[in-house]
Amino acid sequence: MSSTDSADEGGAQYELEEVTVLRDCLHIRERPGMYIGDTGERGLRHLVFSVLENAVAEARAGFCTTIEVELHADGGCLVRDNGRGIPVEIVPREGRAFAELALTTFFTRRVAGPLGFPLAGNLHGIGLKAVNALSERLLLEVCREGKSWRQEYQRGKPCASIQAVGKTRKAGTSIAFWPDPQIFEPVPPFDVERIARRLRELACLHVGLTIRLRDRRSTLPREEVFHSAHGLVDLLPDGPGDRPAHSHAFHLRCGEEGREVEVALRWLASAEERTWSYANAYFTSQGGSHVAGARSAITQTLRAYLAERGLVPDVRFALGREDYTAGLALAVAVNLHEPTFDAPTKEVLSHPEAETFVRERLAVALADFFRAHPDDAEAVARRVLAARDARLTDPKTGALRPGRRPRG
Repeated sequence: MSSTDSADEGGAQYELEEVTVLRDCLHIRERPGMYIGDTGERGLRHLVFSVLENAVAEARAGFCTTIEVELHADGGCLVRDNGRGIPVEIVPREGRAFAELALTTFFTRRVAGPLGFPLAGNLHGIGLKAVNALSERLLLEVCREGKSWRQEYQRGKPCASIQAVGKTRKAGTSIAFWPDPQIFEPVPPFDVERIARRLRELACLHVGLTIRLRDRRSTLPREEVFHSAHGLVDLLPDGPGDRPAHSHAFHLRCGEEGREVEVALRWLASAEERTWSYANAYFTSQGGSHVAGARSAITQTLRAYLAERGLVPDVRFALGREDYTAGLALAVAVNLHEPTFDAPTKEVLSHPEAETFVRERLAVALADFFRAHPDDAEAVARRVLAARDARLTDPKTGALRPGRRPRG
């Protein structure tokens, strides 16, 4: 049966003339939730982070040392870096500038493309395209190889070709965008606290990178600088309510061709477990393979240590998985050649090889840490057993009561 001969339940025929193909930005505008999560504050924040990802990609490649983020009183946001600048040369097969393709066309090559410029984002740099498509206006300015270039877009479409507008000694890319009220109804304000938190994370993930935040939306502009000299260790809680259960924080950074892992962790006196996880600098808010590998390594290493010290408890009062991680502050980041995420929003890393890689490297390093810091190891063991006791203590009698078979 052909498409024109078929009919729906009501008897109406399908006609080829009725088929609409949503190309590039039109599909993003039609289904924004597929690309940014939602059209509320969370989605708006995702736009900021998507532009940031492109600047961070330049820092990861070793070409950018400073990133600036500005929130403007008119509702716009600007992200500027001092990297090489997005290439403006014409891509021969397309007849358009590389920069324009990066902002408008799906499947622009992300890594080691014809011009050697890395586009941030899985799925071939969809992030920048989504920002452009969902902005009422976007202004691109590029400083590259002695010239400055400029191009303006409206709702994802270029107003004109990119044009050279002068000479410059600077280098880098500046993207300013104004979220489209047709998509965000109404446009919520940027959450500066959440943005600042993300900038702090990015600084800790890229030692030596300086990120400046300016909020110009009030009569008293806010300015803050983020910079880390130590990496993920600087993310671990150190406030007045975050009393550590042991003296030294654990920190691991290692890798091999195509994959790297960094882990920082410390047990705190509080019962809450806190985790920060990242894959290729994306914040994986729901964790995934790398977090599973880290937790498995922690449980495995602590079990071995407790057995070695003769501290394995009576089977009736066995330790559960939650006891090993009670009070744990864990930050884990992986860099992978081709990471696999569950969706364009990259909330979960779905990469089985990452779980094995993190588990094996962390288990060895944590065991070495316990041997090098016996006092810390003893303190962590006491912390784990105290968590078990708190879980099994009868509130009426104060005695331990056998519990159901624990998880893990």
